Amino acid sequence: MLGIPSVIYTMVLLALLAFWLGATLFFAWQRITKASLALAGEQSHEQALAKLQEPKWLEGIGWAVIVLLVLAVFTGIREGNDLTLTLVVATIILGLVRLLDFLVLAKPRAKLAATTGNEQIQQAAKYGGKMLSWGRDYFLIIFIVLLIRSWVFEPFKIPSASMRPTLIEGDYLVVSRFSYGIYLPVLNYELFDIADPERGDVIVFTPPHDASRYIKRVVAVPGDTVRYDYQSKQLFVNGERVVRELVPGGSETLTMTREDGREQSANVLRYREQLGDVDHDIFINPGTTSAFTGISVFDANLRQLSRGVTVPQGKYFAMGDNRDASLDSRYWGFVDETMIAGRAEFKWMYWPSFFSLPQFHRVGAIE
Repeated sequence: MLGIPSVIYTMVLLALLAFWLGATLFFAWQRITKASLALAGEQSHEQALAKLQEPKWLEGIGWAVIVLLVLAVFTGIREGNDLTLTLVVATIILGLVRLLDFLVLAKPRAKLAATTGNEQIQQAAKYGGKMLSWGRDYFLIIFIVLLIRSWVFEPFKIPSASMRPTLIEGDYLVVSRFSYGIYLPVLNYELFDIADPERGDVIVFTPPHDASRYIKRVVAVPGDTVRYDYQSKQLFVNGERVVRELVPGGSETLTMTREDGREQSANVLRYREQLGDVDHDIFINPGTTSAFTGISVFDANLRQLSRGVTVPQGKYFAMGDNRDASLDSRYWGFVDETMIAGRAEFKWMYWPSFFSLPQFHRVGAIE
């Protein structure tokens, strides 16, 4: 069950949500109409109240929606998916229910409450039933979550070893959504510009070749000329060698999961590199000449990377700290500024597997 992709949970969730809310509205209207007719026909309060009872199966579907929502969010975070579109669609569905309740059901509910002095009937008419109340509350909750994820922060899970040693598989991060600007959800239209990414920033973004979220470090900004020597594994920015020093005792045997899903062990060297004002550690594997041997370069301009390429305006060049196990800008091209979700700020949990216990020994800021 946990191996099911998040897109399956999401599709079932949205379909079930729409059905559940549609059924909730229909039966709420039907129950209010029947109760009003019962009171108009001088039936007892008990008979009218019985007609206001909701079908039990509606509550069962409501709980199923909650379970699917948790599964969709959990698997989406673990897979590195952008959940914004799902939240927007769910908000629209719930918002329509809230609007229809106001336009269609509010007056009949108020009229029913005013025709009787029975407190139970008044309360049932006021709220329209438990499920309708849930639908209205869900709208507020999902809308607030959408605003927070779009404009404040969102969680992100490290899926691979490409950012070792800074970040390891199973790290959960907080990503600041407002570091660089405020964007409209899904459309990625910038409403307010706040700042520009700087060299050394760790960013979460959607690359040009994949719908999944990636996390890398900015090594060059618009206007920079970046060059990478695959033989010496040396990075150059604007003709200057990026300073790095071998960490004493920095030879390690590293077992990792690569971005293509393969398990790999390698003897690596740990260096301390300086990018702008940021000092951070990187891994270099002296036993390989290319990060992803045999993988085509998606952007033809980057075939000249060993000679130097200039980063266009509105674009950024990003690389993983695990230089020989990172599928990054050297292969798929530049990062568009409108596709940057935000800056990774700190680690708040380490949870490598669903069947393991969450740990907090790695909590801290990201260098």
